[in-house]
Amino acid sequence: MSKVLMKSTLRVRRLMPIYNVKKDFVSMVEKHSVLKDDGYHVDLSSCFEGEIPSIIIDFLLQLNKKQPIVELNISGNYLRSIPIKLFRLISLQVFNVSSNRLAKIQESIGNLQSLLILNINGNCITELPASIADLPLLKVIGLEGNN
Repeated sequence: MSKVLMKSTLRVRRLMPIYNVKKDFVSMVEKHSVLKDDGYHVDLSSCFEGEIPSIIIDFLLQLNKKQPIVELNISGNYLRSIPIKLFRLISLQVFNVSSNRLAKIQESIGNLQSLLILNINGNCITELPASIADLPLLKVIGLEGNN
């Protein structure tokens, strides 16, 4: 086998696991998503450890372009912060980030103008950002179990 062919074969073998990971993540999100009349309800609770892969976040943003994501559950993922791109999901009505390791909620939460319910129970939050007061539809904030 020529050196050029061997190098390209090795390159393809190295890329294949990346493709399979992307395919697995996309199928996982699809499996944990339910499309209802009002939009997607996505439950990614206890699916990750410490960080949501950027490939998942990008897929959620693409999914949101097709049909709005109205409910997102990312509880139990040991997150230390909410990925900033998730605040682009402006149709989100229910956002569950409970049982993570969040020390604060970013000011960008104010972008979620359709938010009705925010569950931040079981984190390490000591204060809320001022932008929460600017959420016109917010009815419920779950705060239990924070420090």
